[in-house]
Amino acid sequence: MRRIAVALLAAAPMLAALPAQAETGNVLRCVVHATPENGRLATCEASVGPGKREWTFRLIGREPNVLTRIEIFELGSDKPRQVIDGFELRPRLVRATAVSSGQIDVVLQDVNFDKYADLRIAIGPPGDDGVAYRWFLFDKDADAFLPTDALDQLRSPVINPRRKLVQGAFTDERGRTGRIMFKWREGKLEPLSAIAQERTEDGRCIASHYVHREGKFEKTRETECRAAPGGED
Repeated sequence: MRRIAVALLAAAPMLAALPAQAETGNVLRCVVHATPENGRLATCEASVGPGKREWTFRLIGREPNVLTRIEIFELGSDKPRQVIDGFELRPRLVRATAVSSGQIDVVLQDVNFDKYADLRIAIGPPGDDGVAYRWFLFDKDADAFLPTDALDQLRSPVINPRRKLVQGAFTDERGRTGRIMFKWREGKLEPLSAIAQERTEDGRCIASHYVHREGKFEKTRETECRAAPGGED
């Protein structure tokens, strides 16, 4: 995960954290139960998109934060419309208190810009390369969340719906930090550009800019770093 220079040349970038922005787009309203009942860690509600009524998401597992199953119900139904299981994940979880409903790192967010929210679940706590997620894209024809491997390399993703871009950041073995921009094409995320930042011996911050052409990243220019390495508009 740290050898981003090699990854850039190989067109297989490994992404790291932008924690302040990674949580944007979470449309799930969740209550994390102070005392899990029948394994239910949290109960959430949300609508996945146009013309869809709100669904209830029951997040089931075992204490303290091991999630093994999600049951999705339509309003008023006792039978789940979909069950997602076959995993054992450890999303960040903060239990409810008298003044808070708690928090769990399970997110509904439209990552492929089809106007339907997709599901991502944190695999575990943040690592050096950010937070890894298990992804389920909502398929409007199947009317269900389906597993995908198209997003496996993303860490702590930042989504730009206005420009329809997906962004991640990296730290390489030289100590450079930066971000990589992707765009969806024919159901796949294709890299567009990258920026790598590093400090010089005299304390200046230099940003190296890359574009992706013919399967590899090519350096185009160097500039002074921006004040913050956040997402672009």
